[in-house]
Amino acid sequence: MDTEEMVLCTHCNKEVAKANFDVHEPHCQRFLCLCPDCDETIPRDQLEDHKAEQHAEVKCQKCNKKTERRHLLDHKTDECPERLQSCEYCELELPLSALLKHSLSCGSRTTPCSDCGRYVQFQHQRLHALECSNGPLTVKNPRPEDDETVEQLISTCWSCLKSIPSKNLEQHKMYCKPFVRNTDADLYEDLEPRNMSSPDTPDVSFKFQEAKRFSNMERDLDEISTCNFCHLALPVKTLEWHEKKCELHKHLSLSQ
Repeated sequence: MDTEEMVLCTHCNKEVAKANFDVHEPHCQRFLCLCPDCDETIPRDQLEDHKAEQHAEVKCQKCNKKTERRHLLDHKTDECPERLQSCEYCELELPLSALLKHSLSCGSRTTPCSDCGRYVQFQHQRLHALECSNGPLTVKNPRPEDDETVEQLISTCWSCLKSIPSKNLEQHKMYCKPFVRNTDADLYEDLEPRNMSSPDTPDVSFKFQEAKRFSNMERDLDEISTCNFCHLALPVKTLEWHEKKCELHKHLSLSQ
């Protein structure tokens, strides 16, 4: 059986049997039209309804971004910065815009390792499971790709913010230099005595020392350390008063 010859209707962009084209074309031009926004073929008398239903600009209730109604569902699912996502550590659902800050804090919480008893941050548990002090990782009939995976594990040094091979992280920490923002480095360079016409001027020396003190203070506020009593990870700024209360609570508990 021969394949029926088809012809493209330039009005609706659809292929029509050549034998029916003479009937289709005048009917198409009279009753159908192309939507100027999406090129979809629409009955002429329904064009305004189509525009209102599909192309009207609506606002996302979560982020207030405006988008066409036909794209709203995709926006809510894949694009909206306020869409809910689960924290990988506690499974709490939060807006995506707040998830990064929450995850950094949540991932720094500690819990004792069931094997060696050491307190390990949630964000480091997978790595610790491979390097647990109870003994080296042993795998029966290890495959080459397993060894390669272990070798390629990368960790972040939270002091200098560099990515370090996990096997070298402890050694790196012995020589690590804390991260300094570029703005701080530029400030030092501008204020260092070697860049001044009068290096011994008290005012210049004072500004340089103040700049360094401010930078160190700013960096200290971002650092996180662990409480010696409850092993909770907290910013250094709040850790001192927390440890005092934690120590007092521990003594009260022991005296009861």
